Amino acid sequence: MTGGLLVGVTQPNGNQTALTAWRLSDGQRLWVTVTPDQVNDIAATASGVALVDESDPAYSLETIDLATGKLTSLGFFAQADLEQGESGLFVVGGSYLIVNQHGDTTSQPPIAAIKVPVPAKKG
Repeated sequence: MTGGLLVGVTQPNGNQTALTAWRLSDGQRLWVTVTPDQVNDIAATASGVALVDESDPAYSLETIDLATGKLTSLGFFAQADLEQGESGLFVVGGSYLIVNQHGDTTSQPPIAAIKVPVPAKKG
């Protein structure tokens, strides 16, 4: 829940994964945003939700705007940074962190910081 909305992962058409937002005040569905691949983790941000999508060969970090449901790709990161099914995505001060439950005992790190590329300044 964030910004007065309940946002959750759904499967509207068989294997296709999407995020859907419902307004808590009246239960109205506001948007459905289909994701490119299966969603592994989601987390609330200041203006929407962030998610990890299981793109191949590298996972993708995406955001969805609360007001519009618009999906934006922030970039890709190595699959070794995420323990599939045993991880959590956290957004802290504009940084994206993956916390892996068994990070000390497998090939994944306990915590991985995902660096988002900074757009070049026009000028």
